[in-house]
Amino acid sequence: MGTRAPKPGPSKLDAYRAVVRYKALEQGWQVREIFKYIKGLGYDGGETILKAYVREIRPKPTRRPALRFETAAGEQAQVDLSPYEVVLAGVPTPIVCFSFVLAWSRWRYFFFVRHADRFTIMLGHRLAFEELGGVPNTILYDRMKQVVIAVLDGEQVLQDDFARFVAHYGFQARVLEAGYKEGKGKVERPFQEVEAFLRHRTFHSLDDLNEQAAAWRVDELHATIHRTTGERPQDRLTVERPRLHVLPTEPFRCEQRQRAHTGKQFHVEHLGRFYSVPPEFADRWVTKCVLDGRLWVEANGDVVSEHQLTDDGPKFVTLPEHEAAFRCMGTYKQSARHRFAALGPAAERFAEGLDRCQAGASTYHMNQILELVERIGRERVVDALRYATRYEAFNHSQVARIAKVRRLRGTTRAVEAALTAPQQAPGGDDPVRGHQRSLERYDALIREKSRARRSQEDDDGE
Repeated sequence: MGTRAPKPGPSKLDAYRAVVRYKALEQGWQVREIFKYIKGLGYDGGETILKAYVREIRPKPTRRPALRFETAAGEQAQVDLSPYEVVLAGVPTPIVCFSFVLAWSRWRYFFFVRHADRFTIMLGHRLAFEELGGVPNTILYDRMKQVVIAVLDGEQVLQDDFARFVAHYGFQARVLEAGYKEGKGKVERPFQEVEAFLRHRTFHSLDDLNEQAAAWRVDELHATIHRTTGERPQDRLTVERPRLHVLPTEPFRCEQRQRAHTGKQFHVEHLGRFYSVPPEFADRWVTKCVLDGRLWVEANGDVVSEHQLTDDGPKFVTLPEHEAAFRCMGTYKQSARHRFAALGPAAERFAEGLDRCQAGASTYHMNQILELVERIGRERVVDALRYATRYEAFNHSQVARIAKVRRLRGTTRAVEAALTAPQQAPGGDDPVRGHQRSLERYDALIREKSRARRSQEDDDGE
C-alpha cells in the first residue's frame, strides 16, 4: 500500500481569509495593501501565501497577447494620465494624475493637477526633467489630445505648443496605435500603486497632496526592490542618469500667455470670471498668464497680480490689497476733481476732454495742472486751459507750454506755433522746455508782433 500525503495543517491565513476576500474582490485592494492591513490585525504570516490566495480567488482577466520588451538606459520614458476623485480639506474634488516613468530604471514621477490641459501637461514633463536632471531620448504616449492632434497615414501631428516643447528639450515623441495600452505597460501599472496611496491618506490641499506624493515616491517606491528588475529604482537611476540628454540652459515657458485689457474696473477676464490687478493698471493692455490653476498678470515684464483660479464663488475676484488701493485712489481722485472743478467753467470743459483723451490717467494730468496753479497763479492757468480746450491739447505739458507763451503776452498765432512746433528729445532740466524746442524763437516772434514789455518773472514762470 502506498503512503498517503500528509493532510495540510491549519494556515496562519485562515483567520483572515474573509477579510482578504472582501478587500481583494469588493474593494479592489492590492496585495501589498492587504498585507499591511491584516498585519495590523495581528497576522504574522508571510506575503507569499497571501499572494497565492489572492491569485486563486480573483477572476482571471482576458488579455490579448503582448510581447514584453526592455529598453536601454536613457532610451525611453512613458507618460500617461488617470482621473481620480480625492477628498481635499473635506471636499470631494476631481483631479488628474500625470505619471512619468523611466522604462529602464522604473524611476517614477507623479504630479496631481485639477485640469490636465496641454500647458499643465508640459509643466509636468518639465518638473520631471528638472528632478531627473536630464531628458530621455524618446517618450511614449497614447493618443492623448494634449499631445497629438491626429495620426495621418502613419505620421503623427503634434499640438503646436507641444511640438515647440519637444523641440526645446530635444526628445522624440512617439504615439502608440489607438487602444494599444500594452505598449506602455510600465506606466500603466504604477496607477495601481497611486490608487493605494490615495486610498489610505488624507490631504488638506492639492499642494499637500503633491508634497506627500513626492515623499512617498522617495521613501517607498524608489527604495523598494522592483519585482521585474530585481533592483531598487534609485540604484538603477544612478546608472541611467548619465545616459540622459542634458537639460537646455533655459526652461521652457509652459504657461498660456494672452494679451488682455484690464478695463476701467481693473480686472482681466478668464473663462467668464474677472481677476483684479492693482487699480493703477486700469484701462491698460497687459499679458495674462495661466498655468496649473494659477493666473498672473504681467505689465512691462513685471508680475503685478497673482490669483488662484476658481470654479465657483463671485464673478469678480478682487484681492483685498487691490480693493484697499482702489478706495484710496477713489478718495484721491475725487479730491483732485473737486479742486480742479473749483477753477471754473473753463476747467470743467477741459476736464471733459481730458477724460475722453487720457482715460484713467486724467487724474494725474489734473494734479500736474493744479501744481502749475500754485507756481504761476490761477488766472494764467485758467487762461491756458481755454486755449488748450480750443486746440484740443488735453495734456498737462501742453497747458504749461501755453501758459509760458501767454505769459509773454503772445498772440493766438504764437500759441499755435508753440503747440505745433516739433518737439526735441527729452532731457532738459526745465520741466516745460524738456519736451519742446527752445522758447527763444517764440520770444523773438512775440517781441516782433507785440513789442510788449516783458514780465519780471523768470523763464520758468515761477
